[in-house]
Amino acid sequence: EAILSLKGLLAQRTYDIYCYAEDDEVPTPNVVSQAQMFATKRSVTTLDETPPSIQILDAIPSAQGAITMTVQLDEPGTVYCGVVWNRHHPPESWELVRQGKR
Repeated sequence: EAILSLKGLLAQRTYDIYCYAEDDEVPTPNVVSQAQMFATKRSVTTLDETPPSIQILDAIPSAQGAITMTVQLDEPGTVYCGVVWNRHHPPESWELVRQGKR
């Protein structure tokens, strides 16, 4: 039994994994065949552990006491937005989730 870590892969991509083995027989090791190697195939999708990138494309007054915004994420997700008066402290992220608009 062994634990192997394959690094340098792209996030949220599906990879096919194959394994090949040989024993420690001396003087000539015994090896698995191509068919045995192909039988080890396993497909795995890597995790996406990066937050989305948010871009506010437009924010315009649309009516008395209203703002219309156009926002864009670089991956599927949900955007929460809220407003504060100019020069006031920005809200905490949990406040936007609780009170903000999607």
